[in-house]
Amino acid sequence: MLDLPNIISSEIPKGGGPNIGKIITIMAICQTLAPTSKSDLKNWYEETALEYLINITPANTEEWNLYSAMKYLSKERIEKIEHNIVLNLVNKYNIKLDTCLYDLTSTFFYGHKDLFKLHGCSRDHMSHLIQVVIGLAVTKEDGFPIKHWVHPGNTTDLTALPGAAASMKQLYGSDNNITLVFDRGNISEKNVRILDEMGYEYICGLKRNETLIKNIIRKAVNTSGFEPIKTIKDDDGNESIVSGTSMTVDLWDRQRKIVIVYSEALKDAEECSRTKAVDQAKLELEEIEKKCIDRNISHDNLVIMLHEALKGTAKYYDIIIVDHTPQTTLKIDRTDKAKELNQRIFRWIDPKLDELSSRIHDLNPEDARAELKQILGDKKKYYRYRISESDEHSEFHCELKSDVVDRSSEFDGYYALMSTDLTLSMVDIIEINDSRDVAEKAFQTLKNPLRIRPIRHWVPDMVRAHIYICLLGYLLRQMLKFLLKNGNLDISLRESMILLRRIKLVQIGNTDNNPCFRITHMSDEQKKLFDLLDLNHSLKDLSI
Repeated sequence: MLDLPNIISSEIPKGGGPNIGKIITIMAICQTLAPTSKSDLKNWYEETALEYLINITPANTEEWNLYSAMKYLSKERIEKIEHNIVLNLVNKYNIKLDTCLYDLTSTFFYGHKDLFKLHGCSRDHMSHLIQVVIGLAVTKEDGFPIKHWVHPGNTTDLTALPGAAASMKQLYGSDNNITLVFDRGNISEKNVRILDEMGYEYICGLKRNETLIKNIIRKAVNTSGFEPIKTIKDDDGNESIVSGTSMTVDLWDRQRKIVIVYSEALKDAEECSRTKAVDQAKLELEEIEKKCIDRNISHDNLVIMLHEALKGTAKYYDIIIVDHTPQTTLKIDRTDKAKELNQRIFRWIDPKLDELSSRIHDLNPEDARAELKQILGDKKKYYRYRISESDEHSEFHCELKSDVVDRSSEFDGYYALMSTDLTLSMVDIIEINDSRDVAEKAFQTLKNPLRIRPIRHWVPDMVRAHIYICLLGYLLRQMLKFLLKNGNLDISLRESMILLRRIKLVQIGNTDNNPCFRITHMSDEQKKLFDLLDLNHSLKDLSI
């Protein structure tokens, strides 16, 4: 239905061997239904009816054939294939490109880094591994992927957005007025001005920690009445109200519509999260203080330990580190034998020992021993003493800044959205922003059912090919969801795939005596799915 084999083959140089478009499509189908390694794909393929449907033998799905097909998927060819697939969706199924959801994620490798695979901010919490960053733009209504980008692993959200917007405008902007929707991690004054110059309409979140945005929120709280928007329920069934207000503000040299949203549930969650984080940091600081008692923690190690303990809470604590240099110490007392003697013979020694003890910290151990021996002279046998040097160490003092904690709660439950389209209502802006969940779920699908991670390729073009094959698999899933919704079938994607998996192609006879094939008996639901996919209930004309 999507004509993937022909679209892919149209961008591949013609030559001998199996059809590259069909091989890539087979890999996408495998990634959708039963993700496996390239070496094991042949075993999966032999258990399917694809050999009889598309005339590709299992021998053509050997590992080396798959890698050979992937090598044709250069960056330029992938871009052309992706663009042609989107145009096909628009023309055949009237897919709308008016609202585009944009987001970034990352996926990781096991191995050594290079100029492409680098360390960065890992969305999978695997920052100790090298990674690449994947940008994805999907349609708001059905989550169809319309453009993707593969960046080096250290790429940030701020640096990726301008290039993504430019390529989207080049491909679709001339005929479509696309509204970009992205999260606040991509927003900066520089990016805002770039998008304005390109003529984009966009909706995004604003960074609440910036002074300019704080002032806008304060003004809204003090001067505007918040209107109830919706009621939400948590997992325990407790209801909470989401309310909001909107205003038109002259921001970054342009009139923009700002929506301030207040959520009771978000307020409670932020308060709980902050209290928990501060309490946890306090416990970890107490543990570090106990370790400092042993006087064996260096300055650098102490800084690292404090940094780890105060992640996310450093602004709430005032920390002072005190460094101690190595110091000489003296412990001395008289023996029992000295107590039997006349104490008058020690009266001139004691003042000198007291004077030496007062400045012992300024001496090195060798000089201290030399002076002590000179003071004691022949009376050395009547004393027990020990001169030692303490290690260089550091300790710290901390104090919770309660005023900062109190000020941090000022904006609990509030967040701000910005729209360049002044005609949109407050409810529309909130609804469009909430639809960013479609892009986030796309990444969840890529990482879990489609198993895009970890990537086991190293050449950049093979990495891009692997990522794109996974995206084709995601496209197939979204296409089936689209057909189910438009066909008014009250069945989930997972249930439909289970029902289709139960349909078997049975071979009667052997290959030498012109065998015939039959499809197992289908239930009414399975027949409805076949009708939805424009497939006959018999084997006749069952092909792609």
